[in-house]
Amino acid sequence: MKGIIRGAALLSAASLATAAHAGDGGVKDYTAASASTWSGYYIGGFAGGAWGESSSSTSVGAVVPGSSYFQSDANVAAVERSGTGSLDDTAFTGGVLVGRNIQSGRWVYGAELDFGSFNLNAGGESGGVYPDFPGFPNTPYSVGTSVETDWLMTARARIGWLASDTLLIYATGGLALTDVEVTNSFSDGAPSQGVGGAGQSDTKAGWAVGGGVELALTGNWTIRGEYLHVDFGSVTSKSSVGCTPGAPFDCSTVPVAPSSFNTRADLSADIARAALTARF
Repeated sequence: MKGIIRGAALLSAASLATAAHAGDGGVKDYTAASASTWSGYYIGGFAGGAWGESSSSTSVGAVVPGSSYFQSDANVAAVERSGTGSLDDTAFTGGVLVGRNIQSGRWVYGAELDFGSFNLNAGGESGGVYPDFPGFPNTPYSVGTSVETDWLMTARARIGWLASDTLLIYATGGLALTDVEVTNSFSDGAPSQGVGGAGQSDTKAGWAVGGGVELALTGNWTIRGEYLHVDFGSVTSKSSVGCTPGAPFDCSTVPVAPSSFNTRADLSADIARAALTARF
């Protein structure tokens, strides 16, 4: 829903820009730029904001009676609920881009490559009380999850229509790459002092889709406003929960085996940014 709202806002801005441009004769050139052709290579920079969203789910496996750390199905269900939910974060994004346009009549198509910062860090912690922990009622526990990334690269096709010689309205889509790290953690207040957690970092290939408006300025310069939605799928962090060595309750005296503790989290983001480019 957030992505739809941001995309609608950008399209509304594009419509206003088009209307304003057309208000004094439709294709009149306000900039004195020679925009008889958009063909050629270009290079530039961009800056804007990113709104990241992640859904996480945690699994601690089945209970083995008499040996699993979590001891009962009720405890397993409670911990899994605490480790499941939504995370979000916002961040600045900025970087460089390079591309090529080919104009055919009023249509412009081409390809673009960009690379920049993408410093999203969505995290949260949830917990509760074990519903079934024999001998130790009201024992608390805590589950933490975080999803991080710090760079973004996209390689996209672009296709657009010239509303006038200097105003391009375009759609874009293609490949998106980033490094996604998912981290989980666990602790409790039992005499055994249960602890666990790990991190997993993967370079993920996903997709990007969006659109924007671009205005040719005097000389070879252009300025644009652009919206992108990117999606990278999921990463799973695998670990286990067991007793803390040296805890008040010594697990070595009873057959308590670590329980699995795996967290799966995905990542998508909406990006709104402005760019300045120079054709050559």
